[in-house]
Amino acid sequence: MQHRVCKAWAIAAALILLAGCGSGHLAVSGRVTYKGKPVENGTIALEPEDRKGPTREQPIVQGEYRFAGANTVPAGPKLVRIQAFGPTGKKTSAAPGSSQMVDVIGPLLPEEYNAKSKLRINLEASNASKLDFNLPQ
Repeated sequence: MQHRVCKAWAIAAALILLAGCGSGHLAVSGRVTYKGKPVENGTIALEPEDRKGPTREQPIVQGEYRFAGANTVPAGPKLVRIQAFGPTGKKTSAAPGSSQMVDVIGPLLPEEYNAKSKLRINLEASNASKLDFNLPQ
C-alpha cells in the first residue's frame, strides 16, 4: 500500500513539473490584407529563420488565418511567406478545342512576400496571439 502511495505521489509530481515546462509552441492568428483589402484565398507559412525546426503553413480564408492545436508554432525568429491566389484578369480556353473561356487562376502577390520574402517576425508569447500583416504593394 505504502509503495502505491509513493508511486502515485511521484507520478503527480512529474505531471506538475511537465505542465510547468510548456511546449514552447504558440497559437497565432490574425488578418492578412494586400493594398488595404483582405486576402481572400491563400496561405501563410512561418519558417524558422535559421531553417532549423518545422515550418508551419495554414490557409488564409477571407483575410484570416489561424495556427492552433496541432499546428501551433515554435517561438523564435521567423521568415513569413504569404501567397494569395485568384483570377489574374486573363482568360483561357476551358479545355483544348473548347470555345468556352474561363479565368486564369494564379498568384496575386509579388515575390517579395513569398519566394523572395523579406517579412520577418520574432514570435514570442507577448506578441503571438494576434499578428496582422498589412501588405502595401
